[in-house]
Amino acid sequence: MDLFTLYTVVLFKGLALSLLWCAIWRLYGQSAAARHWMLSNLAALAGGLIMALETRSGPLSPAILGNTLVIVGFFLNWAGLRRFFGRPAPWIASLLAPSLALCVLIAFDDSRLVRNLVYALGQSIPLVLCLPLLVGARRHTGAPLALVSILAAIAAIMLRYGGLVMHNAGQLSDESYNVVLFGTLLVTIFGGFVWNFGFLLLVIERLHSEAHSLAVVDELTGLPNRRMFTARMEAEKELSEREGRGFALLLIDVDRFKGINDEYGHAAGDACLTHFSRLVAGRVRKGDLLARLGGDEFCVLLSDTGLEPAAVIAGEIVELMDRNPLFYYGTTIPVTLSIGIAIWQPKRHATIAELVEEADSALYLAKRRGRNRYALPEAVPQFVAPPSALRTVLRDR
Repeated sequence: MDLFTLYTVVLFKGLALSLLWCAIWRLYGQSAAARHWMLSNLAALAGGLIMALETRSGPLSPAILGNTLVIVGFFLNWAGLRRFFGRPAPWIASLLAPSLALCVLIAFDDSRLVRNLVYALGQSIPLVLCLPLLVGARRHTGAPLALVSILAAIAAIMLRYGGLVMHNAGQLSDESYNVVLFGTLLVTIFGGFVWNFGFLLLVIERLHSEAHSLAVVDELTGLPNRRMFTARMEAEKELSEREGRGFALLLIDVDRFKGINDEYGHAAGDACLTHFSRLVAGRVRKGDLLARLGGDEFCVLLSDTGLEPAAVIAGEIVELMDRNPLFYYGTTIPVTLSIGIAIWQPKRHATIAELVEEADSALYLAKRRGRNRYALPEAVPQFVAPPSALRTVLRDR
């Protein structure tokens, strides 16, 4: 093996990884990390191309310029990892450190030990700075893989410089030094492949998580959608049957929502829905689930809740919206709700669909009685919460 072969490997590595991160950046344009990692590999590719021209020739030789670009690539690698975890890109450090390295390389052009020390520090320092970020994310897929490969690369870089010091002092033969040199270079090159693969796994995991969120979260209100609500209802049903306790369902409809859209516009209608979501999300108890089923229809799943507490909570929500109209571009838009209440009882309900149908019947009963109120199914005795309960029931949330 010779340096030309290694440079060829570096070039193909840089080209392949640059194309990979470019594709991810183009497909997911908001991925700032992918852009940094693309630039990192492009810098390494450019550095490899320059170094392949000539080994050494003066203070601005291809070897010095090429290695400086490689150092730039290592710092961009660290910057990309910081951006991935939501931290600002360290542009000053990423530009200042390679500039300082270039100045030292030019000043100590005749010292082989100083040049290689700069190369070693310029590569290992940004890798060391990556370690805390990866340790903090070690539970995520890809982080342990990147962590191990970076540690191996750091060890290889230090071993390579140590071999140079021993060779320079006559303690290591040319043949032994070449083994150390090419072996550690291979470890560093292969480590670059592996930690980029680890970064890719981190990106894939995040994209998967974001796709899952889009599948179960309503885009307008940020509330859980029908899919998440159905899954939670089934889980609550199984828990109720196992432990013999009930739960309540509040089916909520914004009164005369079509009229709001017609009179004030659909943007005002959307503002109405987000207004409702913010207010009620801040009022339901911890552990309860507020979800948007579609249109102006919402629901609240109340865990381990009987008839009277459910009626109290429904009354609180009705009163809350009645007291807080929507202020929309200088216009006050009153927003009222109708709520239907149903209580899960294993002896009365065979399926979740039956519970929802019962809550829906109660909802339309509330509308027939004049809206801006809650109601229970006609077969269930109506319960009216006392005013004191309305003021206190949701304080523990």
